[in-house]
Amino acid sequence: MQTSNLEVFLLVAEMKSLSKAAKLLHLTQPAVSNKIHMIEEQFNITLFERSPYGVTLTEAGQTFYQYAKDILHIYHEMVKNLHKYDRENQKISIGAESVIGNYFIPCKIAHFREKFPSIDIKIITTDRSNLLEQLEKGEINIACIDGTPPAHSSFHSELISTDTIYLAVPNHQKWSNIEELTIEELCQLPIILPDEKMGLRQSIEETFQKQGIDMNRLHVAAEISSVSAIKSLVESGFGVSFLCDIATRKERFSGSIKLLKISSLPLKLNYHIVYQPDKIDHVTKQLIRYLLS
Repeated sequence: MQTSNLEVFLLVAEMKSLSKAAKLLHLTQPAVSNKIHMIEEQFNITLFERSPYGVTLTEAGQTFYQYAKDILHIYHEMVKNLHKYDRENQKISIGAESVIGNYFIPCKIAHFREKFPSIDIKIITTDRSNLLEQLEKGEINIACIDGTPPAHSSFHSELISTDTIYLAVPNHQKWSNIEELTIEELCQLPIILPDEKMGLRQSIEETFQKQGIDMNRLHVAAEISSVSAIKSLVESGFGVSFLCDIATRKERFSGSIKLLKISSLPLKLNYHIVYQPDKIDHVTKQLIRYLLS
């Protein structure tokens, strides 16, 4: 859209001088005069009264000035809001907790990019408190949460998937004929717990509490904030840990880790997306629909 004539008119009106406006616009004075004349011809009005000291708005010019300011303000607001639909400017920033961010989201994003190759996606993995702070500040578009979503008045959360949590053990001869353990047997083993800030840990604690089992009975050998580090310690034989199906597929395929069930302990990890409904744009809505499909 061409708005240059309106912009020239507004500058001349504010500077009260054709020559000063021309200098600021890097145009010749005749070029500026021609743009003003085009508006006057279009509406059959006179915008300025000319004198040796400059120009002043006529009554028609004053009316036109108010409308021109409003039109340009609306135009620039339109440009700013339409910019988010620009295919060259389609970006999504995703914040995610460790399990969903390292194992679930990358798989989903790979398929999403096949359908929407022009969208630039950034994934940031951090703990929940940082995620929610970044979401509230608008630094990320959506947060992907392991476990129970936060209770926050401006946040909306939706369940996107559920994973099973197992007891991960090293795939040694000791475990070759064992598929399930009792709580009593579990309490005799050195346990590597996920860090208390992790959604995976919170889900484990919630399940223990619901089943009336005191987690203090566990023999905790270490608490680790990295799923990769937990898996490495399990592989080394340092201890056993609670890990999800999706986070151990590579290790189970290679034969370094085995997953066991725990009797009467239905451990699950729910994955949620969290966002602020009044702040999501067209591109983010596409991703949310895809994750929920």
